[in-house]
Amino acid sequence: TMIQGEDAIIAKIDALRARRDDRSNPLSNKEANILKTLLIALEMCERGYHFSNLDLYRSDSKMFVVDEKNKALIPPFVVIDNLGESAAKSVVEAREKLQGKPFLSKEQVLRETKLSSTNLAELDRLGVLADLSESNQLTLF
Repeated sequence: TMIQGEDAIIAKIDALRARRDDRSNPLSNKEANILKTLLIALEMCERGYHFSNLDLYRSDSKMFVVDEKNKALIPPFVVIDNLGESAAKSVVEAREKLQGKPFLSKEQVLRETKLSSTNLAELDRLGVLADLSESNQLTLF
C-alpha cells in the first residue's frame, strides 16, 4: 500500500478506520498496528517523501534506508510477513559476501540465505527478484 502512494494509503486508512468503528468486525492487533503505520506513512508522503520497493541490494535487515537522491524510503526485509530478523540479516550478510557482485539466481539467494521458499516467493511476487533467473543453470538450446 505504501509503495502505491498517497491515494492508496488514504484509501487503506479509511477502510481500516471504518472497520475499527464497526463493533461487529473489530480490527485485529496487527491491523491496528498497520493503521498506525499508515498514518505515519501518510505524513511522510505529505512531507514530500515516497516509499520505494524493497531492494535486494539496498534494503537493510530491519531499518528503513533513506534514498536522498529520490526522496524515498526503502523498506527493510523484516516488513515481509513471516520473514524474521535472522533471515533478514542473512540476506544482508550474503550480499556483503558477494562484495558488490550481483546474485546470479533465485536459487543462489535461497541457498546462501536463511530465507524460506515462502519468503523467496513473496519477494519474487513483490518484484524484488525480477532480474534474477530461477537457477544458475544456463539453457543452451
